[in-house]
Amino acid sequence: MACWRCSIDASFGFRSHQRGDQIDVYVLELACFRAQPQHVAALGRRGAPLVRALRARFPGLRRLELARIGEGRWLQLGFWDSREAAEAASNEMFDLPEMSDWLAQVDEFAEAV
Repeated sequence: MACWRCSIDASFGFRSHQRGDQIDVYVLELACFRAQPQHVAALGRRGAPLVRALRARFPGLRRLELARIGEGRWLQLGFWDSREAAEAASNEMFDLPEMSDWLAQVDEFAEAV
């Protein structure tokens, strides 16, 4: 299994979104991984409790999305208020039992491109 922490550290980017006169800037975190077909349903079921736990512990999390990119490969997109918020979460999120439950469905992490 590749290290998710390394994948996250290498995959931060800044994005902006304009609403009227206001421009919102956020940090986008990417994590690319593989999951076996029999684990796909569990990714979704265990994803909701994970997002609730992450938001409760890390208020800088704006949104978390999961996208199938083909052949058992998935891309997780995390939208954060700041790089500091994302990095703080990356250092502590593995302490959450919900993260352990979700990671049990993941085969391996790879570099997000």
